[in-house]
Amino acid sequence: MGENLAVVADKKITIFHRMFLWKGVIRRFFIYVFKGHIKNHVKRKGKCLRCGSCCKLMFKVCPYLKTEADGKCTCVKHESFRMPNCEIFPVDIRDIKDRNILSKQTCGYYFE
Repeated sequence: MGENLAVVADKKITIFHRMFLWKGVIRRFFIYVFKGHIKNHVKRKGKCLRCGSCCKLMFKVCPYLKTEADGKCTCVKHESFRMPNCEIFPVDIRDIKDRNILSKQTCGYYFE
């Protein structure tokens, strides 16, 4: 299964793919609750390119995601309250791999 997921960005996302992505959402939630993201964020480098791909891991269209005229995405909840999954994303390389299922665009974050 894992070997074929990277090519899904060109094809229709099935319920199978969504279930796989939700596994990452649940994993990130527990990492957030138990503060596991703090040690991983030390290894995280780069910055968000505002492509919106990670915002589509939970829902096809996040209700808080706004696409600007220049194609960049903005979270309307960014300043006030963001969901825990959004706040800590990406926790580790698995999150970037999940994100790459939905997009061919390179993520601005990487891990050493």
